Amino acid sequence: MLFPFDNKKDLLTICMMYYDAHVYGISYNRMKRYERDCCDDRAYNVLCALFLERRHENNYVSLLENLVNSSQNIDEKCLLLSVLLVAYLNSDASDKYKCIVNNSDHEYYFEKYKNSNQYVYLLRNVSYYIADFNRANKYYDQCLNAFKNRDPVNYKRTISNYICYLMRHDVDLSGRLLKNRMQEVEEIIKYMDDKYLYLNINYGLYLMKYNLGDPTEYFSSIAYSSETTETPFIYAQINLAAYTVKSNPEKALSIMNCIEYEVQKTTIPRTKQFYNINRCLIDYINGNYREDLIQEIRNSPLRGNHDYGEFLYTYYKKRFDQKIPYSEHDWDKLFLPGYLFYRYFEAELLLAYSMESQI
Repeated sequence: MLFPFDNKKDLLTICMMYYDAHVYGISYNRMKRYERDCCDDRAYNVLCALFLERRHENNYVSLLENLVNSSQNIDEKCLLLSVLLVAYLNSDASDKYKCIVNNSDHEYYFEKYKNSNQYVYLLRNVSYYIADFNRANKYYDQCLNAFKNRDPVNYKRTISNYICYLMRHDVDLSGRLLKNRMQEVEEIIKYMDDKYLYLNINYGLYLMKYNLGDPTEYFSSIAYSSETTETPFIYAQINLAAYTVKSNPEKALSIMNCIEYEVQKTTIPRTKQFYNINRCLIDYINGNYREDLIQEIRNSPLRGNHDYGEFLYTYYKKRFDQKIPYSEHDWDKLFLPGYLFYRYFEAELLLAYSMESQI
């Protein structure tokens, strides 16, 4: 990265490697130096859009939409849609992501791409947002069976996503399915592989939810990184504060204070919303009635879910007005666990189609 590239292929190859290594800043800045010569090159534009999506900059949603709409290859389009879904989620475009998940009449509806060779990557991203438990489980099984034979890394990452879905839908069947998966999860964690760092957070939440052990080491394993994205660190710290607050409310508040600056400067609305919801709970447990926070939760609800925002506002407002102190019965209604999801793939999987279209 220190020297000029002799040709476009070398530029794309090296920057793809950096993307796969989750190093986005220096890679995108180097790509920008070649903008004049490569601005009409589809592979170049696709890779730039991938970097911008990770950096949440420069109308990245519109860039991805344009690439999806101009795609002439169903496999390329399917992979781009899987990234676009995440872009919609991170930019708080709730109506748009629902078009991919729920609107069977929409051009982007995920099942219209089931004949794609890369459908499994889109299906993996969609499955968490399927409300029907049995249907979602069928999709997760489909993804796991496909990845097991062709992509062991994404197989293990999909297990990480799947246990989050099972914890969210806490019914008898999900509990049995979750228990069946946990031995495999523990085997993955045991090797301390950086490829599965998000699993530490999700496993920590599993321990926390079912009172099976101290999750502190798992939440604390996520380091801050300004070069990649600060989101995993923020989520891990919020989960750590939520675990700590039951035994040491003041320490939990201190943890939240330490990450407030990073939260305020993030460009991801969902991260701020997640912080506000849990910050309000931790303040409430500390005896602080934050009228400003519940108003913000109401005005900027998580992923545009106004019903959820209104529920939290009303629940807190009654307690604040009547000076009702926190009790353990409030926890399940007010705590929002911070699951983290693997939603990406190696850049060359997508760029192969973009390069092919120019030959």
